Amino acid sequence: MAKIFKLSLLFLLPMVFTGCATVQNYQIMARSWQGQSLNNLVAQWGYPDKHVKAPNGDGVYVYKQESIEQTPAMITPQFTTVNTDNGNTTISQTGGTYMPGRVYHSQCSTWFQYNKHKIITQVRFRGNSCALTDRELRSNRAHMPPADIQ
Repeated sequence: MAKIFKLSLLFLLPMVFTGCATVQNYQIMARSWQGQSLNNLVAQWGYPDKHVKAPNGDGVYVYKQESIEQTPAMITPQFTTVNTDNGNTTISQTGGTYMPGRVYHSQCSTWFQYNKHKIITQVRFRGNSCALTDRELRSNRAHMPPADIQ
């Protein structure tokens, strides 16, 4: 039991110190691009994965992030404890624990719609990994170019 607790701490402590990623932070970042020039977006995000036309004739840049991560299976060994107290010996055994490995598929698609003046008018996103920590949001804002002056 103590080993499982220690292993849990090993995985949870980094989350405590880095903060949790939230969809709300991603939404704040995404909305901050509205009104920005398409050139600023490409300078920050690079070239899109896909370019399509919206039904109203506007252009749409599509960015996709995808990752597959696998955690290995873990086996905690069984152990035996021997205690002697007032001449009485107690032997207890704890069985080993098997935790199967897992595969995590993460993806996030973000669509930036822009008008004929190459100004971003709408931003949409979808996926199970469209999230940012507070630190990532602050870092993203620090790299955001100022709004273009028309």
